[in-house]
Amino acid sequence: MKSARGDTYVAGLLAIVLAACSSSPTPSGSIVRGASAMKPAPVQAPVGGSAADLDSDNPFGPAKITPMNNGPTAGAGLKDGQCARQDLTTMRVVPTIWLVLDGSGSMVEMLGDKSRFDALKESLMDPMAGVVKTLEHDVKWGMVMYDGPSPFPQPLPDGGTAMFSSGPAMTCPRVVTVEPKKDNYMAISAMYPPDPLGGSTPTDKALQAVITHLPNGGQGPVLDGMVSPTIVVLATDGAPNDFCTMNMDIFAAPKDVRPDVIAAVKNLAGVGIKTYVISLAGDDQMLTQHLIQVAQVGNTGKAPFIPMNKMQLVQTFKDIIGPEVACDVTLAGKVKPGLECKGTLQINSRTLDCNSDNGWKLKDTSTITITGDACTQYKNDMAAVLHADFPCEVLTLN
Repeated sequence: MKSARGDTYVAGLLAIVLAACSSSPTPSGSIVRGASAMKPAPVQAPVGGSAADLDSDNPFGPAKITPMNNGPTAGAGLKDGQCARQDLTTMRVVPTIWLVLDGSGSMVEMLGDKSRFDALKESLMDPMAGVVKTLEHDVKWGMVMYDGPSPFPQPLPDGGTAMFSSGPAMTCPRVVTVEPKKDNYMAISAMYPPDPLGGSTPTDKALQAVITHLPNGGQGPVLDGMVSPTIVVLATDGAPNDFCTMNMDIFAAPKDVRPDVIAAVKNLAGVGIKTYVISLAGDDQMLTQHLIQVAQVGNTGKAPFIPMNKMQLVQTFKDIIGPEVACDVTLAGKVKPGLECKGTLQINSRTLDCNSDNGWKLKDTSTITITGDACTQYKNDMAAVLHADFPCEVLTLN
């Protein structure tokens, strides 16, 4: 997809012809994408993570479909056995994803056969297969990497002392920030440090830094254009701490800022932003218990992800972001699972294989997922016509 097409893609008109009123076994569902006979109706942007707007397994959610009319309307031109027609519009979503990345000194410790820092950087920024690179045309990527002052040097797993190229933090938090936009790989790559920043872990303040970068400072729902969800992915390897106001007194009891992290994530959820949580500390039970609480208020329905090596970390990002951006289409009805292959799906008159990795699948009773080369065609050809037919006994109107 070319960025010149805009950040929110209006995919065109869809007409679903629903037939279930006679005994005639006529097709009951047609989706036409790309027609231009009618002007799309205004669409109310979604706020939060309701099932109607954003799928819990894919933060991008399916293509958003909104009725143009108040309900089905009978009319001339329907075939024998068809009783209703409903015109709908769909919008292609371009999400904004803030990567909130722990840059503290402990990121030099190991995750599998790589340091936590290197495993994270390669998963995101590999120029061939990194998630930021591969999805830079489809996502507005932004980044906040953070650390804070530390009263002691970071020990290495072998007992040595870590040396960091950035020097000690003089602010709290110290953040490396890249504002989100599409085609942002080069900007993030230029700012991504070669090694951890090296200090402490003021996660609560890093999340607050994200909030200050939101429209209106996070005061009110975050809406961009018509439909564009904002998502936070927090990747950290340590319990949050605060050496910002202790005058570096290592003998004083540190402030417990875990409630502040939870409060910041609640604030994000309150303006419609989901927060996914990744632990890079393996089986650190203290961190895991804290991140479980963070994830519970993150409005994703997902527990913390705990990858044990780089391969699992790559899969974690795939699970969070979804392997097929913008290739879900929601129906204004329900398909009976197990019977979906009685229907047919076509793109530009090309019939796609049902239950195929290079065709289409029924994701849930109301969602079709286009897969493989068909997904690529659907994403890249904004004039593509999508047509689906289902027998009456397979599709029922909501």
